[in-house]
Amino acid sequence: MVALRKQPISVLIRAFLLRLFLFKRESRVTPTVETEIVVDRVWGFSAMGFLGRHLDLRYLKPTFKRRIEEIAPDILLGDFSASDSLFKFALALGITCIKTVRSLPVLDHPSIVPLDLHVIGNSPYSSRVAGATFNREVYYVQPYIDRSRYKVQRKSCTYITFINPTEQKGLPVAVEIARLMPEHRFQFVMGKWSGCSEKKVQIQVSEARSLDNVDIVSHIHDRREVYSGTRLLIVPSQFVETFGRVIVEAQLNGIPVVGAHVGGIRETLGKGGILVENRSSPLAYVNAIREILDNEEQFSTLALENVEQDEFILEKQIEKFQALATGFLQADRSSRDTRPVGTPPAQP
Repeated sequence: MVALRKQPISVLIRAFLLRLFLFKRESRVTPTVETEIVVDRVWGFSAMGFLGRHLDLRYLKPTFKRRIEEIAPDILLGDFSASDSLFKFALALGITCIKTVRSLPVLDHPSIVPLDLHVIGNSPYSSRVAGATFNREVYYVQPYIDRSRYKVQRKSCTYITFINPTEQKGLPVAVEIARLMPEHRFQFVMGKWSGCSEKKVQIQVSEARSLDNVDIVSHIHDRREVYSGTRLLIVPSQFVETFGRVIVEAQLNGIPVVGAHVGGIRETLGKGGILVENRSSPLAYVNAIREILDNEEQFSTLALENVEQDEFILEKQIEKFQALATGFLQADRSSRDTRPVGTPPAQP
């Protein structure tokens, strides 16, 4: 167990990808207070991940209930992989619960989502889809981008860059793009979370490795090394991306982006690049890339469009999440106060 005591509420956003957050009852989720956050990593993994969805809840309830009694939380926050059965259990105890949606697989079984469960998306797109799927209003808090981790003083801008080369991200399309543009150098940067085994990833990139104008780069923790040599970023995703973080990272450095018109990419990309309607057509990407690189005026215009993106500043995301969490908490307490004595929370 990892306990973070009397830390500013910003810890919540910084730890947003963890499975479980429990807020101590004595504290209030407001912009001005410090909040105690207790994160149980072991319990979070077993209860809120794969095992939590498939084990008999009878074996999990005693431990879960004991943790609830120990910490006395106001709010229980779980990510998209969290067990809805555990959320139901917490809701029955009168605890405000929030589920975050960062990818679309969570929407495959909307009927099991409790009616009293609040949902927050990671983008305008995910909030719209989740709202339609769950038949309720879904707000969103976009990822925050720490500019100091991505902003670079670019020294050389020679590469067309493709990050996380997997089939879902558009590897076959990217390979054909590079084959059709032998006069340009490409770098395919391996991702950390590919969803595939290392062996499978190596098999997938073998064709790209055979091209003379493609450099395969191992995963680099410091993305500034990637963007310092990038002239243009391609995002030929073949699945529905809810956000597209690398787009924002690149644009902070004045790097135009050519991306697939799918999911939330359109809103993330904005005016800082070109959307490709036919996402599976390598030639469509080639035409868009050449439209940018062969026209210096066009390149400069797109490069400057989204350099300043204040909506991804950490403080703004914290403020927005605090406002949502406080609103959910107050609404739930008001609803409980109006119920007849002894009436349990509404169940789906």
